[in-house]
Order: sequence, then C-alpha cells, then structure tokens
Amino acid sequence: MRRLLLCAAALLSGTAFADTIAITGGTVAIGDGSQPIPNGVVVIRDGRVVAAGANVAVPAGARVISASLLSPPRDFAAASASCSMT
Repeated sequence: MRRLLLCAAALLSGTAFADTIAITGGTVAIGDGSQPIPNGVVVIRDGRVVAAGANVAVPAGARVISASLLSPPRDFAAASASCSMT
C-alpha cells in the first residue's frame, strides 16, 4: 500500500521520470527500524528516491507534491520503493 502510494504520487506528477519531485508533509517510514518521521520530505530524481527524512531540503526547480493532497493515509515508504512503467 505504501509503495503504491509513492508510485501513484510520482505518476500523478505528470513526469516520465525525468524530473525531480519532492513529496512534502507526509509521514516517512525509512524502513530501517527507526520511528516514522512526521512532516517528512521524500525527493525522487529520475524515478529513484534520492533523499528522505525530516531535514531534507527541496531541490531548486523540483516539482513539489503536498502529501495533504494525496488520499489517506498520508504515509509513504522511502526504502525499497520502486516504480516501473511497462
């Protein structure tokens, strides 16, 4: 479910994985056993998660997607997230 939410957000952004996308304001589960991070940021570049956490800066020129616009739950997983378009 969480991986699906992340993939859906990337696809809804209207890119073909060539842009940089920042999803902000959601709960980020890193997947390493640490506690979920409220109001985190996930940065996706060329279809891959390149940064995730509480103090992640949104890169200049990134397309920003607010997690508040996504359907509940507003959670997304940074670890092992992959999307494919076939």
